[in-house]
Amino acid sequence: MPNIPCIVCSHKHPIPYLNLRSSGQKIIYFRCPECSLVFQDPGTPFIESEIYNADYILKKGQDTKNPRITRPREKTAEHYYRWVEKHSTKGNLLEIGCATGLALRVAQAQGWNVFGVEVNKQAALIANEVLKADVVQVGHLNDEMFPDGFFSLITLFDVIEHIPCPVEFLSILHKKLAPGGKILFVTPNVDTLSFKILKDKWPHFVQEHLVLFSPKSIKRLLKETGFMPQAHGWATKFMSIEMLKTHAENHPDAFLYKPISWILGKTPGLNEVAFPFNVGEMYVLAEKIS
Repeated sequence: MPNIPCIVCSHKHPIPYLNLRSSGQKIIYFRCPECSLVFQDPGTPFIESEIYNADYILKKGQDTKNPRITRPREKTAEHYYRWVEKHSTKGNLLEIGCATGLALRVAQAQGWNVFGVEVNKQAALIANEVLKADVVQVGHLNDEMFPDGFFSLITLFDVIEHIPCPVEFLSILHKKLAPGGKILFVTPNVDTLSFKILKDKWPHFVQEHLVLFSPKSIKRLLKETGFMPQAHGWATKFMSIEMLKTHAENHPDAFLYKPISWILGKTPGLNEVAFPFNVGEMYVLAEKIS
């Protein structure tokens, strides 16, 4: 097997870590012994248009007309935007991978001047309708999209794990943030009990998750790109029975969703409830320092 350097710290000898299948695709993950990053073999075929197609966003539980979907997502966003107000001055906010704009709508209602970037064209159109403004652009964030130093906060909810070149990507975020600006991630954490117990059955091992972080590896990424970590911890995320069932249908290899959604679905009254649910995810807040 050829030497594949770590895509964050450039260590020359990451270790072959897991071989598995997701959606019929063979996937090889490597783990870096230096920074603990877990990442897919860059040579694995990945056809973005086939994964992030017209149905992807709805399959991921982003239906803006279903309150069993919208309420948990909005409740999660409310939690983070209330919390981040203690650490960041309100101003221009960018959400990367904003999907149908549910989290941005919460931020907008709380007084942020919101913008979004979304690779799925259909979702971006819906987001602009939800926000009643043409503020979500289609595609990948690049140098031409926004002025440098424009944002006081950039958020990435369940996004950074989809980015094949995180160092280059965060370098762009760094340029777009104002001095002292913040970035907020929510992402899977490989340094959790659920990961250690479930191993290759961990539900975050799916085809589109190209990079999986631990607190150690994400701190290394931040250091490499001019950020200072300010806070990290166990992520708060609200779900519903319907959202869990959607995950189970779309990721049959991730066996955990199916029994949990079945058990909870047998409990009277839970269909309308947004409840905390976390299978090994963390939040990270960092500040631009250079």
